[in-house]
Amino acid sequence: MSSTNESFDQNSLDLSLDKCMLHFPRLFEFIDNTTAFYRITRNGSISLNDIDSISMGPGGSHIRAAVLNNTLYIKTFYKGFHTRSLALLFSLNQAISHSPVQLPPSEFVIDTGDHGVPHTLGLWSLARMKSDKSTFLVPDFGFQAWPEVGVLSYTEVRREIEGMIGRGEAGKIEKLLWRGDVTPGPRQEAVELANETWADIQRLNWPCLATPDLPHCANVTDHKTIPQHCAYKYLLQTEGRTYSGRFKYLLNCPSVVIADRLSWDQHFHHLLDSDMNSPDQNVVVIGDVHFKDGLKRMMEGLQMYPEYSEKIRRNAWEVLRNRYLTRAAVMCYWRRLLTEYAGLLDYVPTLEVKGENDDETVYRLTENGKQMAMPYDLFVLGNYS
Repeated sequence: MSSTNESFDQNSLDLSLDKCMLHFPRLFEFIDNTTAFYRITRNGSISLNDIDSISMGPGGSHIRAAVLNNTLYIKTFYKGFHTRSLALLFSLNQAISHSPVQLPPSEFVIDTGDHGVPHTLGLWSLARMKSDKSTFLVPDFGFQAWPEVGVLSYTEVRREIEGMIGRGEAGKIEKLLWRGDVTPGPRQEAVELANETWADIQRLNWPCLATPDLPHCANVTDHKTIPQHCAYKYLLQTEGRTYSGRFKYLLNCPSVVIADRLSWDQHFHHLLDSDMNSPDQNVVVIGDVHFKDGLKRMMEGLQMYPEYSEKIRRNAWEVLRNRYLTRAAVMCYWRRLLTEYAGLLDYVPTLEVKGENDDETVYRLTENGKQMAMPYDLFVLGNYS
């Protein structure tokens, strides 16, 4: 995987487009492919009717927003997945407010649920099925924070991991770590290998973390923080109902990440190289029909050939963790998405808000009585969220 060796501030908020292209030449593949889909199949256009037609029923997890004059405005905010929606908007607003250039006007709908609404024209989503070509992928909320699982700040977690490395505590435990809910498929098969000498695999019951003394909570509360994951040489990544928000965190560890076959894409998944013959391999994917057998063989092979494990670990650390999964890369991605998407709109976005006066519609009244979108700062500070 080619990229410049020129150093950059991994937490930079305001890299220019030229610098973004220099440091992250492969970051925008999903944006380019999705944009091309609309140019080929829709004559390069997304209409206001497309945006209005996106289902935003009660109890959903959508945000409708607009960008004008490098300011983020909120039109509709459904309170499902509340903290993740706020984390995502915070990240997006940073990218907009620190843009070194004027961004084009745009209007969009973001689904902050786990699976979006596949094949919905114009929709932005955290993940999409591999067969879905019309959904625009956004960096998920966990690149900012995920307090429900103990990640109060993505930047701080990365600093904690760096501290572990400085103290020589990272990647030392010669075992494969996994914690999580058990569901049929790879997760269940992984648990069946828990007694292997190389395995530290246990079921985790999240509600039991608050009540560990209850009888049914025995042996299902050994939670590991992300930095604690990084103490292990091997980490297992499994999808759940849809994509796994844990994946990017595991890739921040100086460890070898082993994954099941991915059915969902996030904005960075095209950067994953699982080709065993590639000098740039940065992840292991178990593609076997019988995941359990494939995982066992892979662990035996990784332990037998430590130089192979080291190649994977080093590539992931240098290319993913220290480049494409940085805060700077997320900012570049947001701005490129806003620019390319805006070029597809066949109407001029406005700040006018249409809709009923309900809990989800966000607006401010002007002197002439019009409903207008809420600036992000007022939306947050005014407790409208």
